[in-house]
Amino acid sequence: MRSSDLHLPSLSIKGFRGISDLVIKQLGRVTLIGGQNNAGKSSILEAVRLLATEASPDVIQEILQYREEYVRDADKNEGFGEVLFNTSALFHGFPKITKISAPIIISSAAEKPQQYLKIQGGWFSKKSDKKGNETLVPQEAGDPEEAESVERLAVESSGNQRHYHLNIFGRRAAAPHADIYGNVTQMPCMFVNPSNIEDSGMLVQLWDSIALTDDQQYVIEALRIIEPSISALSMINTDDSYRSSRTAIVRSDMFPEPVALRSFGDGLNRLFSIILSLVNARGGFLLIDEFENGLHHTAQYDIWRAVFRLARQLKVQVLATTHSWDALVSFARAIKELELQETEGVYMRLEKEDAKTRAVIYAQEDLMAAASYNIETR
Repeated sequence: MRSSDLHLPSLSIKGFRGISDLVIKQLGRVTLIGGQNNAGKSSILEAVRLLATEASPDVIQEILQYREEYVRDADKNEGFGEVLFNTSALFHGFPKITKISAPIIISSAAEKPQQYLKIQGGWFSKKSDKKGNETLVPQEAGDPEEAESVERLAVESSGNQRHYHLNIFGRRAAAPHADIYGNVTQMPCMFVNPSNIEDSGMLVQLWDSIALTDDQQYVIEALRIIEPSISALSMINTDDSYRSSRTAIVRSDMFPEPVALRSFGDGLNRLFSIILSLVNARGGFLLIDEFENGLHHTAQYDIWRAVFRLARQLKVQVLATTHSWDALVSFARAIKELELQETEGVYMRLEKEDAKTRAVIYAQEDLMAAASYNIETR
C-alpha cells in the first residue's frame, strides 16, 4: 500500500494545546502512539478529529466537554451566568481568547497539504464589500469599530470559512450554529474514549446504522475473539422509550436465553465499542484513546489482527494511543505475522523535552527487536 492511499499520510500540528510545533512524517493505515503522560498523545487524536470534521462546532464542544474545560460567563446584574466551554484551552499556552496571537494550524505535513485547518480566536466584526457581500474581519486594538465587534473563533479549511460566536459553546446553549462561507465537507470520524464507558444512546445509534447489513457480522465475529459462544446481538428496549433505554443483548451457547452484553464484563464491551465504531468509520478515521483499557493481554493480538483487516477492507485510517507494553508487543506481533507493509502498521513514541514535542517513528524491524528483547519504547 502506498502512503498516498491514506487519508492522512503525515501530520503537522502547530499551536494546539501543549503542542507548539510537531511534524509527524509518517502515519500508517493503523498507527499506535506511545509516550509518557502529558506527552500529547490524546492531543494528536483531537487534532486529527478536528481536521477530519473541519472543526465542526459540535466536535469542538464534545472535545471541551470531555475534558471538562469550563469557564463561567458571569452576568453583571445577577452575579452568575451561563457556564461556557473554555475555547481558549484549545490554543497553545491556554491564552485568554482576546489575547490569542498565533492560530492553530493542523494539516498533512506535505509541502502543499491537501488537508488543512486553521483556527483563529479573537475579536471580529462584519464588513461589506461594494456589492454588499458581508464578511467577518479581525479587529485590531484601538480600531474605531472595536466596540461593535464580538469574540469568535474563525475557522478556515479547504477554502471554506466559518465564524463561531463563543456563546454557542455552552452547556445550556442551543444547537451550535455558525456563519458559513463555502461548503463544509466532513469525513467519517469515530472516537473511542479511554474510560470504557460509552454513551449507551450513541452505541444504539451506531448499531442501528449497521443493523441487517454485512457490517453487522463483522461486529459479531469480533466479539467471538473474547467469547466464542456468542452467535447474535440485538438492541432491545428496557422501558417505553426508544433509544436512550435500549441495551445490547447477545445470544450465547452458554445460556438458554439471551443475556445483556454487559454481563460479559468490561473487555467484551470495550471490544464492542471499538469494532462498532470502526465499521461506522468506513472511508474515514477511527481514533482510540488508550486501546488496551479493559482488554486482557491474551486477546489483544487477535483484536489487532481484526483491526488491521477491517481497516484495510473498509478504508479506515486508525490512530490509537497506549501506555501498555502488552498492547505494543501484540501490535508488533500482528504486523510481523500478517507480513504488513511499512505503511500498514506504524508505531511512534512521543517525547517531550524543554516544552518541545517530537515524534520518534520506529522502523518495523526496530519495533520487532524492541518487542523481542523487552526494550522500553513506550
